[in-house]
Amino acid sequence: MDPYMRHLLSLFTGIEQEGGTGKYLGLPECFSGSKRDFMQFISDSLKSRLSGWYEKTLSLRGLLAKQGWRLLDSPNSLVTRVYKAKYFENVPFFEARIGYKPSYAWRSIMFGRELLEKGVMKSIGNGQDTRVWLDKWVFDDRPRRPFNKELTIDLNLNVSTLIQDDGGWNPQTLHDLFPPCEIPRFRSFPPAQHLHDRYVWAFTQNGQYTVKSGNWLLSQESDILNPISTDMIRVNKVKIWVLETAIEPKIRLFLCRALSQALAVAECMSSHGLSISPLCLVCHVEDETITHVLFSCPLARGVWSATGLPTPAQGFSNSVVDNVSLILNFMKQAEIAEGTRQAIPWILWGIWKAHNDVVFTQRDQDSHVIVALAIEEAEEWLKQQTLISQATNRDANRHVQHVHR
Repeated sequence: MDPYMRHLLSLFTGIEQEGGTGKYLGLPECFSGSKRDFMQFISDSLKSRLSGWYEKTLSLRGLLAKQGWRLLDSPNSLVTRVYKAKYFENVPFFEARIGYKPSYAWRSIMFGRELLEKGVMKSIGNGQDTRVWLDKWVFDDRPRRPFNKELTIDLNLNVSTLIQDDGGWNPQTLHDLFPPCEIPRFRSFPPAQHLHDRYVWAFTQNGQYTVKSGNWLLSQESDILNPISTDMIRVNKVKIWVLETAIEPKIRLFLCRALSQALAVAECMSSHGLSISPLCLVCHVEDETITHVLFSCPLARGVWSATGLPTPAQGFSNSVVDNVSLILNFMKQAEIAEGTRQAIPWILWGIWKAHNDVVFTQRDQDSHVIVALAIEEAEEWLKQQTLISQATNRDANRHVQHVHR
């Protein structure tokens, strides 16, 4: 082709490179050749666009978290006092709700708060403003709440009750409340009794939140780009079933924690960086996992045998979700005695309590006694719920009759 004509066509079409190697409207000029190469081009372009969008989203959430951090770090500032008076006057910032007709700024802060919740923890001073079991004040690779030793806990207990008059931790109180593996971790950060407790950001040396550290944490989490796994979908389905079933609240929470791999067993504590023996402290044979404690340990096997439920002939699997789902599905089977069916969540709770009794108090219980107590507790709780429901309906009917009069 005449060079002058080639130049005019190039100006007219916007194609500057020869040989089909350039782009026109964002696509390759030439579609001939390998279809795989062409599809790879589209895939790479899409990934590039998504990566840019992901980075912008990270930056946005990181910036919004900075605004929430200012409310935490400067509680006496004018801005904080204005927001507190309007949106969280009687509750802490992390318990605040979005509210009715919130401003755009407040909705943005609440969006950024999700990031803060992953990295903010309490630095212990005198311990008066930190709740032992509800606030995050222990750090492994992430801020967390401490593991409990006792089955029943005081949710209103403050960290100040763990501190002696001389400003150090009280060894006896620590021994009474926490598993042995937790105590060395507490001793690594003695309280500063002359200071008040304060919020700190766990991922910077000075404890101050930065947008850079927030974006780093988000990139580690990979919440946006990673799709929900099939396992997570199965876990959530079982959790929804648990939440919608008539179960005592403490047992409902226990089951959800079991499904989330969040019970204080050796496997879970090791995953948080605690150096402890992996063996079960009851049988001393297999590793202490949630599945082992609730289904495979000789103590658990004895309880399931005493229930008379049709458990798998080949034994339970290694999956907590599969095993819990299997056991809870027995509650839907009419051929199983009603008392046993209704008590299945209480039986799981009874196995957990019995395991901890052996570990911490060396007190053993007969399997049949565990089952009988579970059935009795379930019947009593369900009966109380029926009475409460009936009383509520009577009050509602009286109110309606009073209004009509």
